[in-house]
Amino acid sequence: MKLFVLLGSRKGNYPDQYAPEALAVTDEFSSEDNPEWITDMKKEKEATGEFDALVVIALEVSDVAIKRRLQPEDNPIKATVIDE
Repeated sequence: MKLFVLLGSRKGNYPDQYAPEALAVTDEFSSEDNPEWITDMKKEKEATGEFDALVVIALEVSDVAIKRRLQPEDNPIKATVIDE
């Protein structure tokens, strides 16, 4: 799965005052349906004048790993009843 992330670096009073921020994200499927959304978000943030830099980066992430986090498998703990 591809994710498109809008990252921004806020203007500060000194270097490294603010850490980079993830401002918006979309996946490849949403991007196909509405390709201008992430670009519009970037333009919106640029218009505020709050950022020194804005960039959209693409990340490739494992579908399998994401599904494991979203829908963990039911792994029951096996036990045996013992008489005392």
